[in-house]
Amino acid sequence: MLKKQPHYVDALENSRRVDIKLKRKAEFITDSEKIHAELDDVFKKLGSITE
Repeated sequence: MLKKQPHYVDALENSRRVDIKLKRKAEFITDSEKIHAELDDVFKKLGSITE
């Protein structure tokens, strides 16, 4: 028979999961911002080449 964990253990595990998800989301947003900045640079360079 499995022993039920105390509520604070469940809460701690859930908190860790949320922290991991938030960290991944923050990394995704940061990566997206970097990609957009790089694309802006590329389009600016393309624009200056065609002028």
